[in-house]
Amino acid sequence: MARHLQRAKKVSRALRDAGIDVSLFIAPDKKQIDAALSIGVKTIELHTGSFALAFARRMAVKEFTQIKAMTLYARGLGMVVNAGHGLNYDNTYAIARIKGMGELNIGHAIMSRAVFVGLKQAVHEMLAIIK
Repeated sequence: MARHLQRAKKVSRALRDAGIDVSLFIAPDKKQIDAALSIGVKTIELHTGSFALAFARRMAVKEFTQIKAMTLYARGLGMVVNAGHGLNYDNTYAIARIKGMGELNIGHAIMSRAVFVGLKQAVHEMLAIIK
């Protein structure tokens, strides 16, 4: 996002002027968070794809630490922080426990699980993980 700052600023301003809330899907990186804040965006979604891939290989400590640190950083700036991409029934627990974490985008995991156990059971299982 930081590479396309002027375009993002123009589009986000037009959306906000139309009464539409703006949230940017960005890397868990200080430069990206600062760029989002600089154009007036108050809600971000941190990309958790690298964490999800590393989690599958049992090597996610670095990625988790980065997501946690950037969540705390952005929250300290007054931003709303959400997360998503690659989150599933195995790796969501850790992300859900980050202090200040907002919404988790886990719909793909829930719908995939629902194929096998039904939607009600899939949602129930994910709620148990999040709570």
